[in-house]
Amino acid sequence: VDENVDIRFSAGAAKLTITTVANADYKRLVSKKIVVARGLDKAFGALKTNGSTEVRVVIYPNAETKRAFTHSAGDGHAVPAARTLHVVAFDEKPLERLIAHEATHIYTHQLWGPPGSAFMGEGFAVWVSGQYGGVELPDWKTKLTKRTPLATLLGVQFRRLPEGETYPQAGLVVGAIIDRFGAAILRDRLWFVTPDNWQAACDRLGIRVGELEKALH
Repeated sequence: VDENVDIRFSAGAAKLTITTVANADYKRLVSKKIVVARGLDKAFGALKTNGSTEVRVVIYPNAETKRAFTHSAGDGHAVPAARTLHVVAFDEKPLERLIAHEATHIYTHQLWGPPGSAFMGEGFAVWVSGQYGGVELPDWKTKLTKRTPLATLLGVQFRRLPEGETYPQAGLVVGAIIDRFGAAILRDRLWFVTPDNWQAACDRLGIRVGELEKALH
């Protein structure tokens, strides 16, 4: 790396630093500023909460460079404890959605607290971005080749099954909960619920598991 370039600015309630690595072009970095800000704003707005936060977004020219620097594969990932997103520099729309997904993890950890399950954390992030893998979330209802029981998605198998199977399903179920109750109820009544207590939490809200699983069809 010859030089890292930082741009610091505010996006709504967020203080933001964008950093590029591996000889990234300064003009190209500037061109990503508004896209990154839109993604952050979408994520922050979905939380329906007051507060301020600080985020660092590190942009890599390609997935290979990101993996070399972070030892993490994939197009993007969040490090909530460091308030940092690591993303590949995609075109405008995919980058905005990737930022929205990963920033959701940062904001929820800072302003809501850690989720009680991977299902809830990833499902909310998928819902916020409105898509998974470039496919609009509603379209996953017909694209899914397998529908996993909710009890399985809530447990440790969520991280063991293929991401392309679990993430869209989680997003659809979380979306169904928000459509019915709103994001504030999800935050206050379901966000911290562990898999062992999920059924009891749903009973208190009057939700049946079968109703939620209908969101996958």
